[in-house]
Amino acid sequence: MLNDKVLRDEWVMGKKVGSDLVTIIDSGDLPNHGYIPYDDEGTKARETKLITNGVLTGRLHDSNSAAALSEELTGNCRAQDYGCSPVVRMTNTYMAAGPDSFEDIIADTKDGIYVYMVDNGTGSSTFVMNASVCYRIRDGKICEPVRVRMLTGSVFQTLFDIDKVGTDFTLFDTYTCGKFGQSVRVSAGGPSIRVRKLSVS
Repeated sequence: MLNDKVLRDEWVMGKKVGSDLVTIIDSGDLPNHGYIPYDDEGTKARETKLITNGVLTGRLHDSNSAAALSEELTGNCRAQDYGCSPVVRMTNTYMAAGPDSFEDIIADTKDGIYVYMVDNGTGSSTFVMNASVCYRIRDGKICEPVRVRMLTGSVFQTLFDIDKVGTDFTLFDTYTCGKFGQSVRVSAGGPSIRVRKLSVS
């Protein structure tokens, strides 16, 4: 963001960036793979609400970015090891649970794709997810498996297209954050969600 005026203009604090159902949090003090009592600048881990009920309320920072944007430190400056320079990165990042049961989300979906498992994904303003296990939803029921190679969409649009968020919640300790050639263990997760539209191939 520091070097990209378009991103700075798009992601202004207090801006509505998603559905009211969307709350996204990064927390370094959870006992998961992204746990760090202090980051590599000595900042204490904390919970940072990035999006609260669809409104941008926070960002992840090191001392440089926090000073440049006049925002608080968040404890997200991390390096792979002593030989690498620390960079801003996630810890345990997740979407908060919502009001809908998984069963109700499926039952309320006339025609769709249930993405059960994703291998990996990348993106900034546009994201890509590589799906490995998917099923067709017909008339509120999970039916036959379908082959889906890739799901893509605009982050800005997709956050608004989330119209159901489940009460179920899982935080997976199976991820790494790869950035600038470094890899650090992190956790990510959330509840089941329904998105009205994505590009599927």
